[in-house]
Amino acid sequence: LLWDGEVTAEGLTRYFLRRIQRYDQSRGLNSIAFFDPTSIRQAQQLDKLRDKKNLPLFGLPILIKEVGSGIGGTCAQRLASLPIAGIETASLGGTSWVMVEALRHKKTISEANLQALNQLGYALVESIRDCRKALGPNRTLIASGGIRNAVDIVKCCALGADLVAIAQPLYAAWHDGGQAALESFVEEWIAVVQL
Repeated sequence: LLWDGEVTAEGLTRYFLRRIQRYDQSRGLNSIAFFDPTSIRQAQQLDKLRDKKNLPLFGLPILIKEVGSGIGGTCAQRLASLPIAGIETASLGGTSWVMVEALRHKKTISEANLQALNQLGYALVESIRDCRKALGPNRTLIASGGIRNAVDIVKCCALGADLVAIAQPLYAAWHDGGQAALESFVEEWIAVVQL
């Protein structure tokens, strides 16, 4: 549709911003905490520059999301050669999606093999280093996977991450104590990061 001009980059950007507002922010999920305030302007500029022969990845900023095994140097270099806005590397230490898939298929797998599957992937330190080296300083790098305390956020940023995503500690705080516990948890982590 973008190729045919039936849909514009601006229209698509506005559509997704509305969906985020409707399904994410209005329900208090807030899984997306940052919006580029220039995204509409960027989309308008892309529409003006539209050239069917030169429309990289449909003219929209693309963020590559890895889901639980990290990204090593070779893969990071390949991804960085694409016209992407950045990478989120959800490295070894968070949810192991290899394990989730192994358990989901309900195959009989020994404890030893489950533990081996759980150790597949790159450590977050290694993945941040490799991705930052490949991306350079001007593209976004989000670190996640195994973030268990506020100091982990500081470490990730010191290693080169621009942003850090967390899930398990937030869920645990909410599960154990509801909204008040979640708010207290977030306030404490922010205070620690600001030290």
